[in-house]
Amino acid sequence: MKSTIVYFVFFFAMLGCGSSYQVIQLEALHSPWVKSPLNLKFEARNAYPFAGGIINLSSGYYSLEISGDTVNFHLPFYGRAYMADMNDQRYNVEAGLLKDLKVKQNVSKKSTLLSFDVKKENETFSFELEFWEDGSAYLNLNFMHRSNMAYDGDLIAE
Repeated sequence: MKSTIVYFVFFFAMLGCGSSYQVIQLEALHSPWVKSPLNLKFEARNAYPFAGGIINLSSGYYSLEISGDTVNFHLPFYGRAYMADMNDQRYNVEAGLLKDLKVKQNVSKKSTLLSFDVKKENETFSFELEFWEDGSAYLNLNFMHRSNMAYDGDLIAE
């Protein structure tokens, strides 16, 4: 019985230690990396396939750019495609309209999380871009018809 109580106390203590995000409006975001209306550029340094491992990327070539409600990204994909368009000649260059933008801040981690979707005619991309005050960033990209990918890199001031 005593050990059960200790486990419950430990569980609730760890639950309270978790960091929490507060939802904010984009206009309330004060960051040198994000301009209003939404305008930012992320350059990927490393790719993390869902199956594991780290792939070093050449700097400056692979990026995600948001300008207003338009998202352009050229990010490599290393993984399994469950349904792919074999006639697609763009090779990892995608563009679409930004949908369902959510902005959250974590004061304790001093980070900001932007989550949004980009819907295309046959695929939906879900992005979660977390960045810190120094400009370092982590991008999680979920595909509808492919395995997930993650990237780390930097936000570039323009």
